[in-house]
Amino acid sequence: MILKYFYKLLTNSIGHIIIPILVNKRLKRGKEHIDRYTERYGIASLPRPKNKDIIWLHGASIGETTALLPLIERLSKAYHILLTYQTVTAAELMDRIITENQIDYISHQFIPYDLSIYSKKFLEYWQPSHIIFSESEIWLNLFDVIKQKNIAHYFVNARARKKSIMFWVKYHPNIISHMRAVFVQHDSDIALWQKLYPSASYIGNLKTIITPESLSLHYNKQDFDDIKNAIGKRPIWLAAMLHHGEEDIIIQTHHIIKQHYPNLLTMILLRHHHNTSNMIMSIGNASYQLRDTLPSDKDDYYIINSYGETDLFYALNDIIVLMGSFKDFGGHNPIPALRHGCFLLCGPDMKNAQSLYESLSAHDLIKRCDNPQDIADNVISFLQGNQNTCTYADNLKKFTISHGYDMIDNIVQTIELSQ
Repeated sequence: MILKYFYKLLTNSIGHIIIPILVNKRLKRGKEHIDRYTERYGIASLPRPKNKDIIWLHGASIGETTALLPLIERLSKAYHILLTYQTVTAAELMDRIITENQIDYISHQFIPYDLSIYSKKFLEYWQPSHIIFSESEIWLNLFDVIKQKNIAHYFVNARARKKSIMFWVKYHPNIISHMRAVFVQHDSDIALWQKLYPSASYIGNLKTIITPESLSLHYNKQDFDDIKNAIGKRPIWLAAMLHHGEEDIIIQTHHIIKQHYPNLLTMILLRHHHNTSNMIMSIGNASYQLRDTLPSDKDDYYIINSYGETDLFYALNDIIVLMGSFKDFGGHNPIPALRHGCFLLCGPDMKNAQSLYESLSAHDLIKRCDNPQDIADNVISFLQGNQNTCTYADNLKKFTISHGYDMIDNIVQTIELSQ
């Protein structure tokens, strides 16, 4: 508890001096929004909807924010949504989603820095009746203000490393004791979270929800049409979330498939955009386009080195290879691709989503490949129409039901019962 008081004393006494300096440095690095940085001081840039009951949801960045979208859609039937985040990329994504879909039930802002004065200003302006935080977002001063104001507070999709949980258990065991409910995203973490919140429960991972209702929120329809028209009837496939070190796997695969489909277009969605030059070097003399240009008939490769467009390219492709699974990176979450009904291939290393991979594999919804020849054989088989799409759709439906994706119902019911 000593650490708590030291943190509060330090932040609330000199934080108002240090934070503006920090913000200025972050502005120069593009880490803060030039037109909206005052939101980080708790100053709202949007009008509060009148005569509306507001529920506030917070996700740190793009991944956490998009994971909340299905829950937001459901809650929007009864509340106006206030959504906050910390990153400029999340702000840009939400700007696009709201503008393109003409959504009027979401107000989105940057979350204020963790000073009590900023938190009070923010809460007194927006006056939410309920607050939902996701994943590992713990804010000491803000949580104390929420507790003082007795606002119903919930944690969803909770996850954290053991080291982080034990830190809070040791130095501030009551940090989330005021919450009405804590929902953990992995059943293996329940015992750990119960050290901090004894009644923490497992309902599943929001990122694994397969629901078509939220798809329209995720990509630009005009971009979809433009790329689709540029591709025409060419055979395509996507290597998604490619890490540095996996380039040669895709190049070799492309050459094998191209022997059967000379007009093949291979799309490559980079995990880290600073690896663009590495990808270009690996391609050599082959023709390619980067994301800022549409692919031409002569291009072999289309390199996607942009942010926030994963769903756009999942929607464009029917067969996807999840990279990050061939060179000991642990793989990536397969659910976003499944939302679009894509056929999935992956490498041998899916330890980051091992239990999910095993479940999907048991339902024949993902297939392991060990080398470029394996990938090519499966892509060619798909392009030749050897996959039973009806069986795949049935398997996907069974998987969704068997995993009991009623977690949104559970969250909403908890909120309703706590009123």
